[in-house]
Amino acid sequence: PGNPNSSGLATKLMGTRRNASQSLYLDAVQGPVGQFGYMLVGTAAQSPGMLLGAGELCLSASGSNRLGRYNQSGSGLNSIGRFDSLGRFVNLVGTSTGDFGFDVPLVTPWVAPILSGQTLYFQMWHRDVNATSNLSNGVEVTF
Repeated sequence: PGNPNSSGLATKLMGTRRNASQSLYLDAVQGPVGQFGYMLVGTAAQSPGMLLGAGELCLSASGSNRLGRYNQSGSGLNSIGRFDSLGRFVNLVGTSTGDFGFDVPLVTPWVAPILSGQTLYFQMWHRDVNATSNLSNGVEVTF
């Protein structure tokens, strides 16, 4: 689970499969109003997580594990958004089929295709009102 942010709640990340294909939609709620954030992906998880700002990074980058950020400007690998007045993550860069969340592309930020049967781990990083950052809970997805 994520650590509480300035709203008093922990940011909650949820993953939903769109169809029988590898399509994945990520959405986040209970975030700090008006703050920016983006999605992270990794090939492994760690528990306990590594302290980062006011949260814990539960994605592991040790050894041969990979960790990437979906914040690459001008591409489908960009999930940058902001939490609205209800604490829901609004996609600002057009990489969602709606106004909210993020449609995960079938390629990772380190430019490897996501393969059927592969397990990846997702988490959301975001700013918080007290000039620090925080992270959501982690989500494990097998494609």
